[in-house]
Amino acid sequence: MKWGCLIEATLQALYLSAVSAWEIAMKVALGRLELSGEPAILVPEQMAVQISHALHVYSLPSHHRDPFDRMLVAQSQIEGLPIHTSGARIGYYDVEVVWK
Repeated sequence: MKWGCLIEATLQALYLSAVSAWEIAMKVALGRLELSGEPAILVPEQMAVQISHALHVYSLPSHHRDPFDRMLVAQSQIEGLPIHTSGARIGYYDVEVVWK
């Protein structure tokens, strides 16, 4: 299922990290991700990174070195939101993972 279709198919509110938007833009530019439209139009309404999110990364255990995923874990922990991912290493952290 394409990313845009997954977003459109859900009935729950979804929140998108700025770091996710950054990674999406990079993957679209490299041809590794296909979207149903421009990233600049599809993702900005859901972005919200706070300084507390970035600083929380410092306190995370070193289960994973990917800076994008570590920021997502920090945001998930601070905001109490689940992470939608197929990345197995995210599950090593104290976060709720959906769509493994």
